[in-house]
Amino acid sequence: MEYRENNQYHYERVIASSYTHSANYDFIAPVTLSNPIYARGKILDSGQPAYFFSVSPTMDVFFTYAIDSMGSVQIDADCDTFVVATTTGNVGGKDKVFWQKKYPVTTGPLEAGNKGEFSYNFSLNVPEIQSKIKDVQSEIGYSQGAKVEVVTYVSYNGNVNGKNVEGVEEFSMPLIISSSFYQIPQDLDFSNTVDNYETLKVKNVPSISVLVLPILSFFSSMVLILLFGLIRKQEEVPLSHIRQLEVESEHAKFKDFISKGSLPVEVGSLIEVGLSSLQDLVDAAVDMDARVIHDPLKDVYFMIHGGIIYRFNTGADMQDTGCT
Repeated sequence: MEYRENNQYHYERVIASSYTHSANYDFIAPVTLSNPIYARGKILDSGQPAYFFSVSPTMDVFFTYAIDSMGSVQIDADCDTFVVATTTGNVGGKDKVFWQKKYPVTTGPLEAGNKGEFSYNFSLNVPEIQSKIKDVQSEIGYSQGAKVEVVTYVSYNGNVNGKNVEGVEEFSMPLIISSSFYQIPQDLDFSNTVDNYETLKVKNVPSISVLVLPILSFFSSMVLILLFGLIRKQEEVPLSHIRQLEVESEHAKFKDFISKGSLPVEVGSLIEVGLSSLQDLVDAAVDMDARVIHDPLKDVYFMIHGGIIYRFNTGADMQDTGCT
């Protein structure tokens, strides 16, 4: 979770430390009654599918509790264990508790062991628990089956990761009681992690857009400079070159009226008339039913008619073409 103060900093709520409440139930069911299956004195471990009243009516339960942390742990713990019987019923589409009864099993301080673990043991006479539940059902006249759990409440206080802690944790072990046997689920490990938070002031990291915009601006500037340079370069093109391009364009337009040839040697004896454009020269040739000649070596267009040479020079420099 974060809270922004301004554009430069923001506050983040982060996990500074954590610790975990861990607990476990284990049990055995000693064979205390004569039966055709097991010898008396045999120990039935946890994990059996069923424990018969006529074989092992009593179970010995071992409860352990610890606070696990990467830091220091110094705590004291007490516990209260109850057998809790609850009957529920459907009311308005929801399960409601009709009645609940707690039978105390044991209470007192937990015994500290190795690795910061606390433990204690107790015994349960399951047929006796069943009898007490039946007495309640008989007295209230409601025989609906009851859900039975062994619930241990652990009260702890002390110091964890340098901070004072206290509270109560609850750990429940289901006890399924039938008419002639009882059952215990195999998964009897429990854990609950507690996170301690602190608020940090953190400098903001620039977003991608903030980093990219200066780069884009730089490249845009470079493109504009290059375009400006190209425009300037175009402006520096000689006018003679531009004129040459215009003439070549006109030549292509009048190619049907122009033939390739050479300026005659005796051109100096002819009267010369200069024209300002290839268009004018072609128009004159059409009027006189003549043809325009192009001398590519001297870059000159001309037409001779009636002792007069009509010509158009394409170059900017008026170099000697052999005419006087």
